[in-house]
Amino acid sequence: MKIKSLVLAISTVLCTAAVWADNKVTTDASGNNNTINATQQGGDGNTTIITQVSDNNQSTTSQTGNNNTASVNQHNYNDGWLGEVSNNGTGLAAINQTGDNNFATIDQGNSTYQAAYGYLGSQSTATINQLSSNSVANIIQYYQLGTNLAAINQAGDTNTANITQSYGAGDSASISQDGSGNTATITQDTDPGNTGNTASITQTDAGNQATINQQSNNSTATINQSGYRDTTSISQTSGAYNSANVTQTYGAYNSASVTQSGMSDTTAIVQGGGYQGITLDQKNDNSAATINQNGGYNSIGVTQNGMSDTTAIVQGGGYQGITLDQKNDNSAATINQYGSYNSVRVTQSGMSDTATIAQNGGFSGITLDQENNNSTATINQNGGYNNAGVTQSGMSDTTTIVQGGGNYDIVTVLSQTGDNNNAIINQNIDGSSAFNYIANVTQSGSGNTATITQQ
Repeated sequence: MKIKSLVLAISTVLCTAAVWADNKVTTDASGNNNTINATQQGGDGNTTIITQVSDNNQSTTSQTGNNNTASVNQHNYNDGWLGEVSNNGTGLAAINQTGDNNFATIDQGNSTYQAAYGYLGSQSTATINQLSSNSVANIIQYYQLGTNLAAINQAGDTNTANITQSYGAGDSASISQDGSGNTATITQDTDPGNTGNTASITQTDAGNQATINQQSNNSTATINQSGYRDTTSISQTSGAYNSANVTQTYGAYNSASVTQSGMSDTTAIVQGGGYQGITLDQKNDNSAATINQNGGYNSIGVTQNGMSDTTAIVQGGGYQGITLDQKNDNSAATINQYGSYNSVRVTQSGMSDTATIAQNGGFSGITLDQENNNSTATINQNGGYNNAGVTQSGMSDTTTIVQGGGNYDIVTVLSQTGDNNNAIINQNIDGSSAFNYIANVTQSGSGNTATITQQ
């Protein structure tokens, strides 16, 4: 039987505050190519519930007032095992709310299963716009193999936004929040054969929280925050070639945490401001991290567990700390610090690792521990009251240390255990009058060389 297109236009526009409150619109449409528009203007405690079954359905809900609720369900529950196959796809849903303490939900899903193809369903699009405070927006999209699109835009304080996309392919989710004390969460998990999901969160003002969880290949997570006391968390697991990007600017007391479990994952983090923290954990091979922090009293902690991992860190400002732990072979670390009272601690456990560390400023320190063969350390410190401590425990390791630019208390302590190691230390290369320069080198093994120059 052919189902004709159905168009419903529902408008609730009442005149007095007494009757505006607690209005309710409920629609239930079955069939394809249906369009439903529901408008509730003014009043509090209104409710709109829209249910559409099958393909190419559209709905738009608009509410003005406080404590309103809007719910849209576009789905299909046919069983492809039993005969004719249909699916929920190309659904379009939009909810617009103005006022405080509102609640909006869009659920677009498909439970049609066919043995030859798995779950069916094509692209759906969902958008929620809320101009309000203390409101909640939820979008759920699942079992649709097209490129699903979900967007939530909120302006106001203490709002919550959640997007969940499951078993899609190339899905896109975005949340934008303008205000303070907001919370945003995006979760994307997919069939192992599907790739290319994209998630982005943008938050302005203070005290916001952003979380992205992805389980797929070739996915991208991006978080941008401009404020203070903001928190960011990105988790990318069970996949490869994923990328995470975090930018936190114009604030202080912000924190960023990234966890990646796949191969060839990349992370880029930028923080501008003081009293900020970064935690990064990359668990597989060929991962890369790029971090840039500006301001004082910041900290960075990076752990990389795979082979051929790379880390590049730049810190500008004083009273900053970096801890880097690379646990496997052929890893590389490049660190540049600018300012005084900074510290760097690097541990490399694999073979053929390299570490290049530069500090420009006084009262700073470096601790480097390389635990295996064929490792290389290059250290450059410019300023007074600096110290560098290097321990190499393998064979055929090389350390080069250059210290200068200050007149007081320059200290190097180098320990090499193993054969065929090489140490080069050059202190006070600028030739200025200086005193209390100390170079202490200990080598245990055969075929080692050490060259120390003080001037």
